[in-house]
Amino acid sequence: GMMPPQGTVPTGGKVTAAPKQKKNLESTVGKNLMGILASVLIFAGLTLLATAVYDSFTDVMRVIGLFLISAIMLTAGRLGMRKEKNAFFLSLTGCGVGAVYISLFLTYGYFGLINEIVLYLLLAVWSVVVYFIGGKGSQLFKIIGQLGILVSLVFGNVQFLDGNVTSEDVLLIYMLMIFYIATSAFYLFIEWKKGVAENLPALIINIIGTFFLYHAAGKLVNFIDVWAVVLTGYLIAAYLLMQVWVYVKQVETVFDKDKDSLGCWLFSSAALF
Repeated sequence: GMMPPQGTVPTGGKVTAAPKQKKNLESTVGKNLMGILASVLIFAGLTLLATAVYDSFTDVMRVIGLFLISAIMLTAGRLGMRKEKNAFFLSLTGCGVGAVYISLFLTYGYFGLINEIVLYLLLAVWSVVVYFIGGKGSQLFKIIGQLGILVSLVFGNVQFLDGNVTSEDVLLIYMLMIFYIATSAFYLFIEWKKGVAENLPALIINIIGTFFLYHAAGKLVNFIDVWAVVLTGYLIAAYLLMQVWVYVKQVETVFDKDKDSLGCWLFSSAALF
């Protein structure tokens, strides 16, 4: 009448799959760590190779080399992911994605071969492309894309707005704001029905970005009419509220509450301000 010990079966006294599961877990962790390490080493090796031949290249050749290295890593990672979606190929693809962001920043900030408008147009396009690179539903590449958008906004605040802002910079500031709102809204709504956990990184990253939006908007105070300043601030506040509202709708859906109650309360509260 006694129950058999855990990890055994009643007949034959054979051990169940518990040790095998432990071995599989160790193997999975080991492969993931080795895959990430290998992709980092490849990235470092390519960087050292580029450094060794850097002085013999013109600026145009250097920029082409940057994007070529990025494309090689990205293509190798994507081809590998088609066969087996393991940590190595995911990491290699992620390195390629990040290298494109770095290449765009360097093309503008270091080599000066493109202007601010072209930079942010390319960053916006690339941030959307990143979502599809990992395959729809890839949380890793969704976060990479969102972080790329946030870093781009921070870069703009530091590179463009850290110092004396002139009336000629007003268009640039609005372009920076439009870039962030448009690209981050894409990520906010592309899979917003999937649930709370999968969209929480988007909410956190976008809220952090909203504070940098306010920093950029603050640079407009001395160059535009006071009502334009108020309208700009209100639009950014509405964008922040929209992010929270989307997240609240997800929470309400998960807990099967009245789907309009809390969302309507947030918008009503905002209207009072």
